[in-house]
Amino acid sequence: GGHGGGGHGHGGGGPNDDLAGDLLSLLPLGGSGLTANGEEYYPTVAISAMTRVIRDPTLVSQHLTAIYALVAIVKALGINAVPYLHKILPLLFSVLRYGDDLLREETFTALRTVVLCVRQHLRRWLPDLVSLLHEYWISNTRSCLLLLADLSAALRDDFAIYVSELLPKFVLLFGDAERVGNFEMVRPALVSLEAMGHIVGDSLHLLLPALVRLFCPASGNTPIEVRKAALKSLRKLLPRFQAGNFASATVHPLIRVLDGQVDELRRDALDAICALAVALGPDFAIFLPTIRKTMARHRLQHEWLDRLAKKVSTLLHEPPCMSEADDWESSGGWAEELDVLARLQQSDALSLSSSLTASLSASAASSSSPSASSSTNNPHHPHHHLLHLPPPSTPLDAPPAKLQVDATALRRAWESSQRVTKEDWAEWMRNFAVELLRESPSPALRACQPLAQVHPTLARDLFAAGFVSCWSDLESGLQEQLVRSLEAALANPTIPPETVTALLNLAELMEHDDKRLPLDTRTLGALAEKCHAFAKALHYKELEFQTSPQTAVETLIHINNQLRQPEAAVGVLTYAQKHLHMELKEGWYEKLCRWDEALEAYERKIQKCREEMAA
Repeated sequence: GGHGGGGHGHGGGGPNDDLAGDLLSLLPLGGSGLTANGEEYYPTVAISAMTRVIRDPTLVSQHLTAIYALVAIVKALGINAVPYLHKILPLLFSVLRYGDDLLREETFTALRTVVLCVRQHLRRWLPDLVSLLHEYWISNTRSCLLLLADLSAALRDDFAIYVSELLPKFVLLFGDAERVGNFEMVRPALVSLEAMGHIVGDSLHLLLPALVRLFCPASGNTPIEVRKAALKSLRKLLPRFQAGNFASATVHPLIRVLDGQVDELRRDALDAICALAVALGPDFAIFLPTIRKTMARHRLQHEWLDRLAKKVSTLLHEPPCMSEADDWESSGGWAEELDVLARLQQSDALSLSSSLTASLSASAASSSSPSASSSTNNPHHPHHHLLHLPPPSTPLDAPPAKLQVDATALRRAWESSQRVTKEDWAEWMRNFAVELLRESPSPALRACQPLAQVHPTLARDLFAAGFVSCWSDLESGLQEQLVRSLEAALANPTIPPETVTALLNLAELMEHDDKRLPLDTRTLGALAEKCHAFAKALHYKELEFQTSPQTAVETLIHINNQLRQPEAAVGVLTYAQKHLHMELKEGWYEKLCRWDEALEAYERKIQKCREEMAA
C-alpha cells in the first residue's frame, strides 16, 4: 500500500531516534556493510569505542586503561589486527605526543605489541615509527631501543635502509655512557644491536671503536658486567661482518682482554676470537702465534679455538690452488665450523627473542596504575591480565578464538524485579552491560570490560554489542528466560525512558542482523512512541499494519505526522478508505491540517446525527 515506506530511513525523528543509539555511531563507516554476523564487527566496535575514549580530553584519567584494552584486543586478534592498524597506530602516535611519562611508556609497550603481532604488515608505517625513534630517543631511550629491536627483527630487510641513520645514535650512547660513567642504557642498546645483526653488516665498522672501548676501556670505571655483555654482543655480530679489513682492529683488543687482570672475561674474549676465526678462514693464521703465546702465559684452554687452529693449519698446507681458491669455506672441515657457528647463532636468536619478550612483560609490569597506587605488577590489579596475554601462538591467519560464556553470571545480571527508582534502573543497565562484556565470547569486547566497569557511558555504548555477542551462545531455554526478563523490565511502570531507549536500540540492532528478539511488536511500537522515538515507532506500527491493519491506521497517521511526512499519512488515509473500507474519523483530517475535508466530515456527522434523532 501507499502508507509511507520502510521504517528505518525516516528523518526528523525525536531525540532518541539515533538508529541503535551510540552503537552504530561507533562504527567507522556508520555501520555500512557491517553486521554483527561478521568476524570484523566486534573488534571494530571495541576499537572504535576505545578510540572515542582516548580522543576525549575530559577522560584523560581513563586513557591508560583504554590503551591496555587496545593492547589486549591486538593480542587477541594477532595477524587479524592488520585491517585496524589505520585506526590504532595514529591513535597511539597521538598519545605519545600528549601523554605524561607513564602514558608514553605504556604506549611504547603497546606499539611493541602491535609490532610483534602484525610483523611485516607494518611496512607502510615504518617511516612514521622510525620518525618516533628519532623524536623520543633522548627522553625515552630504553623504550626506543626495545622498539627498534622489535622492528628490525620483525621487518628485517625492509628496516635495513634506516641502519645508517640510526647507528650514529649508538656510537653517541656508548661514548656518553663511558664519559659520564652511567652504563644503564648500554645493555638495552646491545640487545638492539644484536637484533639488528642481520642488517648491520658492512656498517659494523662504524660501531667497532665504540664497542672496543666498552670491553677494553681506557680507564677502569666500566663495570665487568658491561664489558662481558659487550664481548658477547661482539661475538654475535662478528659472523655478520665483512671482517677482513678490520681483523687487526678487532683481534688486538681481544688479546689485551686475554692478557688483562679480569679472569671472568677471558672465555668470552676467546669465543669472540673464534667467531672472527670462522669468518676469516686461512687469513686468521697470522694472529695465531700471539694468541697462543697469551693463552700459554695465562694457562688458558679453549677447545673450539684449538680445533679451529688445526683446521687453519690444514688449509695453509693444502695445495696452493685450494688455499687461494674462493671455496676454502667448503674444505678442511670448515663447513662443519660454519655449521657450529650457525647453530650458535640460532641459539642466540632464540635467547634474543625470549629476552625481548621478557622486556615487553617487564616494561608492562613496571609501570603504575593511574587509579590507586597499586602497581600493574600486582596480579590483583584490574588490568594485569590485559598486560600479560602471551603473543598469539595460534596460526597467524587463524580467527581469534571464541571464549566461553558463563550463563549463570549473566542470569544474575539480567534479573530486574527489584528495580524501582531511576538510579536502580541505571545501575541495573550498567551492571548488565558490564557483565555482558565480561562474559562476551568476543576477546575484543571482553578486553573493554575493565574500562566499562568504571566508565558508565562506555558500558551503555557497548551494551547492544555485548548482548548480541552473548545471545547466540545461550541455549534456547536461557534465551527464553532472558526475553521474559526483558519483557518484565519493559512492562515495569518505573522503568525510565533512557533504559527503554537502550532496549529499543538493541531490538533494532538485532533485527538488522536477522536475530530478531521475540518481543511483542505492539509493545515495542507503543514504547517507542512513548519515548518519542518516532522512526522506531513507525517501523513497529508498519509491522503491525501487515497483520492487523485496522488497529494500526490511526497511530500510523499520527506517527507520520510527527515525522513531518504528511504525504505518507495521507497515503495511509487513502489506503484505509479504498482497501479496508474503514469509516474515516474526522480528527484524522485535523491531524493532517486538511481543514476543508475535516469541516465536510464534521458536517456529514452532524447531518447523520440529526437524521438519527429525527428518526
